[in-house]
Amino acid sequence: MKRGLAALAMLGSAALALAAGLTPAQASALGWRVVQVYDETEFDSLSATSVSSAIAAGEQCGHPCGVESLLVRQWNGSTWQRIASPPGSRINVFKSVTAASSPSDEWVFTDATKVNSNMYYSAPLHWNGMAWTVSPRLIGVQANAAVAPSAGDAWVFGLVISPQVGYVAHYNGTAWSHMPFPIETAAASASSASDIWAVGNTLTSDTPVTMHWNGSTWATVPLPHIHLPPGQTYVFAGVTDITPDNVWTDAYPWTGFGVAPGNVLLHWNGTAWARVKVPLPLNQPEAITADGHGGIWMFGYKSATSARSASFYHNRGGRWSRTLVPSTSKHITQLNSLSLVPGTQSVWAAGSILLPGVQQGIGQGGILKFGP
Repeated sequence: MKRGLAALAMLGSAALALAAGLTPAQASALGWRVVQVYDETEFDSLSATSVSSAIAAGEQCGHPCGVESLLVRQWNGSTWQRIASPPGSRINVFKSVTAASSPSDEWVFTDATKVNSNMYYSAPLHWNGMAWTVSPRLIGVQANAAVAPSAGDAWVFGLVISPQVGYVAHYNGTAWSHMPFPIETAAASASSASDIWAVGNTLTSDTPVTMHWNGSTWATVPLPHIHLPPGQTYVFAGVTDITPDNVWTDAYPWTGFGVAPGNVLLHWNGTAWARVKVPLPLNQPEAITADGHGGIWMFGYKSATSARSASFYHNRGGRWSRTLVPSTSKHITQLNSLSLVPGTQSVWAAGSILLPGVQQGIGQGGILKFGP
């Protein structure tokens, strides 16, 4: 089941201020800013591993726009350079998910079909710093999330499309193993190979569920009761596993259309999940990541009726602040991914930048950053 703003006629958030150059005032003392814009593209996912390494993946449209091809950009410490896609037959790319542990261990899971074919699959692509290795396609699988805790260890989560069933696959450095999963995973995060969280909802009843991997088994972890209007549930959007006793996941009430009015933020303290109230207007939280200081960054909306209220929400030590996504009068931005730069307090964000009223298609791929 496809949810969120991508399924809402590309409502997006609000964005596009500075492209590349850091003036005026050095981009407000290196606060949130747009650092790169690409025409005819969209970024789905971004994973950072160091100050000089990150990978972003999405789709690029041709001229005129027709088949959408895979787009991969890699940050080398100074520029976002393009990595050529693996050679092969023409494919139509729908979405990509990234995961990485180092510059020589970067994964892209690309959902696609062959041109003029209805065969849907996810292609696991591995970048070793110099070249691609292409694993066997995951036929009939949609990839929603992935983690790579270390070299030779990767997980991809998603959905078998027909008949619909939750799915997870694990790579042990040599081969993939595949198995059903109790949920359609919306997001996953790992602090180590023995501490992985996957969050999502059951396919039969939309029940929210959190799953934990302890290095040997997956287990369902109980959630607190969340009071919502009768007949309403909530769906997970993101999760960030900072340490084994500091995990955050965000969700929103699912109404079926529009920006979801409200939020559900949960914190794991090593023993149990507890709901955390956000003392600021927050509707439909989406991507979430650590802030490098024990806190979190989230992307969401101040207003449930305006895409231009898109904001970054920051919680550090219980102190909350909200910052509007950098914007111009003519564009809106949908952010699909946030990623902390390990060892720093800098954060990357990636998504797409569109003109208001755009109903479909690809606009401009946008990469934003907080900090140096």
